[in-house]
Amino acid sequence: MKKLINLFGRGGTILIAIGCATLLVSLIPSARVGSFSGSGAVEGKTWQWCYESVLTPQQSLSVRVTANGTLKVYLLEVNPQTIYKWINETHPQSPTEPFQFLNEKYLIEFMEADPQTVVIQKETSNGETKLEYTPTKITNVTLIFHNPNPSLAEFDYDGSVLLTMAPKVKMQTLSQIIIPIGFALTLPWIINSYKMKKEKSCD
Repeated sequence: MKKLINLFGRGGTILIAIGCATLLVSLIPSARVGSFSGSGAVEGKTWQWCYESVLTPQQSLSVRVTANGTLKVYLLEVNPQTIYKWINETHPQSPTEPFQFLNEKYLIEFMEADPQTVVIQKETSNGETKLEYTPTKITNVTLIFHNPNPSLAEFDYDGSVLLTMAPKVKMQTLSQIIIPIGFALTLPWIINSYKMKKEKSCD
């Protein structure tokens, strides 16, 4: 029993060390590897995409959006071509209305048909909102602005792509699991060591 407690204790200290190291790695500041910005306007009851990219789990996306009215902002794990293809196949466009696909109802239908692609959905509050996103796999992302109002909405946006040594959220979650397990395994060993020292001091 004593050997087993010692074995678990040593294993626990190793887990604690690994957990602390993992936590420290997750706290290393990210390096900016890309930036983008722009401005535009969205007609009432329509949508448009303004940014697309391919991200890895080692990258995170940060975007700030300001608008002169209510504007819905979506980040989808899909490229714009996939959205256009789905709309064109589901609702063949009329030759007399080549931009009919920009109608908000088609975007809403696409997101309802494929909800797992919608990773962030926000609305500008007091004219501003911010998005933070880190993928769990290599994936396409598209930033979309949707104007649910009948009047024109003007907007500005700027964003950054940040590079981390490891996926921050995963590393922090892992450390939150490993460290308590390590303490749980080490505690009996610490108690046993304390009792042994106390017994020796009494002798």
